[in-house]
Amino acid sequence: EFDTVPLPRKGKLLTFTTVHNLPPDFNVAKLGLGIVELENGVRITGQHKIPNPKLGMPVVGRIEIVREAEYSKNYGIVFYPA
Repeated sequence: EFDTVPLPRKGKLLTFTTVHNLPPDFNVAKLGLGIVELENGVRITGQHKIPNPKLGMPVVGRIEIVREAEYSKNYGIVFYPA
């Protein structure tokens, strides 16, 4: 049995990359991905919308739609500069 525990929203960017060759159903030309260490030490992978990302920079995460198909919406965490 597991307990639901909210994750902190703030953290620091540990590493990042940009994916340029996405499948057509993504509807974007490129996608920023990053690994963030949250304030509690947990590391999480998510998208980032940071124009000039830097290693170690403070970020804040928001739950948003990250992919949308005809009859479904996928939610994930998206990181922005703090």
